[in-house]
Amino acid sequence: MRFQGAADNLMTMFIKLLDAQEPNALIEEDIFIAISAVSGAVGPAFLKYMDSFVPYLTKALRNVLLPTCVTAVGFVADLAQSLGHAIAPFLEGLMAILGEDLNDKDGKRELKPAILSCFGDIAGVIGEGFMPYMDVVMQICSQLLTIAPEDSSYDALEYATSVKEAVLDCYVGIVSSLSSNPEQLYAFLGPIYQLLEQIAADGEMSSNESTARSAVGLLGDIAAMYQGGQLKNYYDQPWVTSFIKKTRSNIAFTQQTKDAARWARDRQKRQIG
Repeated sequence: MRFQGAADNLMTMFIKLLDAQEPNALIEEDIFIAISAVSGAVGPAFLKYMDSFVPYLTKALRNVLLPTCVTAVGFVADLAQSLGHAIAPFLEGLMAILGEDLNDKDGKRELKPAILSCFGDIAGVIGEGFMPYMDVVMQICSQLLTIAPEDSSYDALEYATSVKEAVLDCYVGIVSSLSSNPEQLYAFLGPIYQLLEQIAADGEMSSNESTARSAVGLLGDIAAMYQGGQLKNYYDQPWVTSFIKKTRSNIAFTQQTKDAARWARDRQKRQIG
């Protein structure tokens, strides 16, 4: 409770600082980072500050040309973690702005991956409350599976990879959100497996430990949602076995990643019989 009083004072100060800043002030980004720390510390109690703070958040989200916009996107994900289902009254407006930013051609390159990952974070927290946005988000993710580097430069290759990794993050959150409702996830399985197969076939992505762990973990989690070999046609494909084996036997990977691969293999066996 003592920190709650300190949080009140901090938020009052931060709001005053935001009021005093020019639109492109560098300190604005630092203020958002500090407010994010407050939200993480007080958790659901941050709800009391939302009405006064959201106008500044939405303003930052709309300024796609500024670095603060990317920071603000990350803060939306942090808010979802802090507030949980209490973020619901603000979610429709925030999701609408994030959708606009996603389609804004003037946005910074790192903005699109940040938004996609943010969608996954929100879905993972609010569960089936994400259903009103599911069709649109899954359509966006599906379209991005065809993204290709603009040229052979390192930046272009890295950007295409970062987008697919962000789509993976989004899928992880969505699968988690529907873990107790597999029938609603079933319609979206095609593009999810399409991405997983792309990752398995990509030497760089499949060798990235974080990406490989998320991918095999997702294979296992989806298989666990469906009983009686419902997904045998998916899990009987050679690339699934090969990818899991490659991840499990990679000597550069940690035990946590290898355990995720073993879990995926166990669930795969239950699907294919």
